[in-house]
Amino acid sequence: MDPKRLRELEGRYKKWSTEDLIRATNVDRLQYEPEAVELMEKELGSRILSEESTGKMLEELSKGLRTEELVRATAFEKDKYKPEMIEFMSKELESRKLPKEEIEKVLIKVEQKIREERSLGGWLLLFVIILTLNSIRAVLEIFREGHPVNIFISFAIGVYGFVVLWYLVKKTKIAPSLAKIWIWLVFAANIFACFFVLMYAPTQIVWIYLGATIILNTILVLWHFYFSRSKRVAATYNGDSQKSS
Repeated sequence: MDPKRLRELEGRYKKWSTEDLIRATNVDRLQYEPEAVELMEKELGSRILSEESTGKMLEELSKGLRTEELVRATAFEKDKYKPEMIEFMSKELESRKLPKEEIEKVLIKVEQKIREERSLGGWLLLFVIILTLNSIRAVLEIFREGHPVNIFISFAIGVYGFVVLWYLVKKTKIAPSLAKIWIWLVFAANIFACFFVLMYAPTQIVWIYLGATIILNTILVLWHFYFSRSKRVAATYNGDSQKSS
């Protein structure tokens, strides 16, 4: 995260209430980037809070969670929360005195939901398909006639696309970051190709190509936003893609 963004978030979190900061750093911490959580915890540390008052807030937060959320955190995601938060969640779950059969049903439901979230489905699957087709087309450009620079750029992006595809399918943590790099490489290549057309193509073709470039690059920006904000991406790749505010 760049320094300007960090300063912006630091100023924002100073305005947050203590309750909001405690909730974000304990209950909702998986939804934020590690740097953002660190800034929140730093802001909390600068406020003089007793252990008793913090404990009461965590207790109240636990009471406000659904049974499904409590089961998910205490059974499947213990390592993603602070020990004290897990302790309060466990106590709250026990205090609800749910029948064993109901707990088992919730466990099965949560497990299925986690499996679905971590699968290559929805928009993520669509991106994988687009990436595959685009990479094949780009690599095959080497067998076509054209300007050597354009062919080289297309081939290089195609090869890198296959690398990204491998990491996405293997569900490696760095895959979303690599995918965003691919998105911006294609974005830049589209602009370069557009300037190339401006220099050599007739005016009518230039306007058509310019319009197509604007549309394609707008779609690429939306894909970048998806990889930065998607809950499915965050779940599939172990929180590598999270929000900061």
